[in-house]
Amino acid sequence: MSYRVKVDLLADGKAKPVGCRVCADGLVPAESVYGYSGYVPAGVNFAGYAQGAGRYFVCDNDAVYVSGNGNSFVKLDDASGTPFLIEEIKDGAPRAALICGSRAFTHTGTVYSAFEYGADLKCGVMRRGRLFGSDGSKILWSGAGGIDDWKQCMEGGGSLTPDSGQGEVLELTEYGDKLIAVRKYGLTVLNFYGTPENFSVDIAGAEADGIYKGTARVAGGKLLFFTSSGLKSYDGTQVKAVKHRFAEDVSSPVCSAVLAGRYYLGCNSAHLNGGAVLCYDPDAGDSYLIDADARAMCTAEGCVRVYNAEGAHKIEGGGRFTFESGVTDFGTQGLKTVKRLFVNSDGVDVVISNGAVSRRFYSASGIIRPNLRGKSFTIRLSGKNAVSALSAEAEVMDAV
Repeated sequence: MSYRVKVDLLADGKAKPVGCRVCADGLVPAESVYGYSGYVPAGVNFAGYAQGAGRYFVCDNDAVYVSGNGNSFVKLDDASGTPFLIEEIKDGAPRAALICGSRAFTHTGTVYSAFEYGADLKCGVMRRGRLFGSDGSKILWSGAGGIDDWKQCMEGGGSLTPDSGQGEVLELTEYGDKLIAVRKYGLTVLNFYGTPENFSVDIAGAEADGIYKGTARVAGGKLLFFTSSGLKSYDGTQVKAVKHRFAEDVSSPVCSAVLAGRYYLGCNSAHLNGGAVLCYDPDAGDSYLIDADARAMCTAEGCVRVYNAEGAHKIEGGGRFTFESGVTDFGTQGLKTVKRLFVNSDGVDVVISNGAVSRRFYSASGIIRPNLRGKSFTIRLSGKNAVSALSAEAEVMDAV
């Protein structure tokens, strides 16, 4: 005697979508990476875009480079230190300033200059006409005149030293009307309103484990960041772990970006056995991978730009995707035969494997009859067409 068991493969929480996403409509193409010709330094480790000046900036360990199109860069100047990019209004016009240690490299889109700017910072943001930054241990701010104004006075520049318990300051970021110091072991909320004499540490109780620099971004109304135990979120009250399908897969992040409410993380993937971009959608609560090795990223002109030793790339919609189901044994431990796969699509390539034998079907749609025997199976799809339904049906011998 035998009986049949059917499983919905799109409902599998262990499935691995790459370049596609699982949603109410089924499996749909999402995003892929596209390369563009041009020069990018092989050791690129930072990327930023200044909208006001219309210029892209990248850095390696020794220099800063600039581009007008984001694809091909020319060396601007020698540079060292930890870079970050801000934009300000100077003499009534927008100006980009790339900060590297104690030097600033400014660009208006037509005029470039470099100078010592009055501090030695590793991170910072512009807020109400002042540059707020950190050298790792202290929080510093310029006068209301911007990065050129570091005169120490009641209305001018100043500093404070937060409690050392949360470790080094890695980033400063705005979260709503709050200024957050992202530190090695937690978040410090800074009460920086009004005039400098009222600046103070507001809350210092949001603890976290081993935060990675370059991963803190605001998306979906929350501050997202990556720690040694995975992706976390902060909602203004507490830090929580973020659950998503690639939570056990990704590690070692180096950069991040946000576009249209989605969070992008340049990291390593065990599934892809190398560099990848994790895309997490806070509204949907789900994630997918993009097959791209991101050493630096920035959001610019309606897309996410990715940079690595191979050059400049864009993450854009469409392209070829892959989807791999989790291992399924149809709820039984013994041998069974997969008699039927159902793929509702205009055509995708399908591979079913029992771990030893694989069977392939090209441009498949509708009912597939693999007749593959084994104890457990994986099903892999690849293609460009959406899949509104994907199921597998196995015949199981009744041992009774």
